[in-house]
Amino acid sequence: LTLQVDQLSFRASPYMTFSVNLGSHPSVGDSWPINHMLTIGDLSLHVNSARLVSLENDAPGSNGKPMLGLVLDLEPVDPHQGKLDQVWIRVWGAQEVYDKVTCTWASAWLIDKVPTGVVDIHLDGVQGILFGEWKIQWDQQEP
Repeated sequence: LTLQVDQLSFRASPYMTFSVNLGSHPSVGDSWPINHMLTIGDLSLHVNSARLVSLENDAPGSNGKPMLGLVLDLEPVDPHQGKLDQVWIRVWGAQEVYDKVTCTWASAWLIDKVPTGVVDIHLDGVQGILFGEWKIQWDQQEP
């Protein structure tokens, strides 16, 4: 039996931490450079920056309250190699709220509770699709 595929889904847990200084008054749209290369198997990802975004009131995990979330801007170095469809990050003391725009389980706070100063952003997981051509073959073995 031979199976030919041109896409494979994957999920990886890089468990990386990035420290960023949010300053004394972080607000929506602020971003902080990270500029880190991450390799998962043959897939190279560029972690560009961390960014503070406004989350929708109906976002999973928000409990209907307006919240701000910290997300990572990361992307494959070669878009022909693969794409990401979900990211998980964690900051101590934050809630997990899903941001549909960035497909990230963001670290989120009520608008008046966003931390200041240095925070550690933990990249716990990425999920995506690899593009390529693979041939998987099985041989039947005699009993």
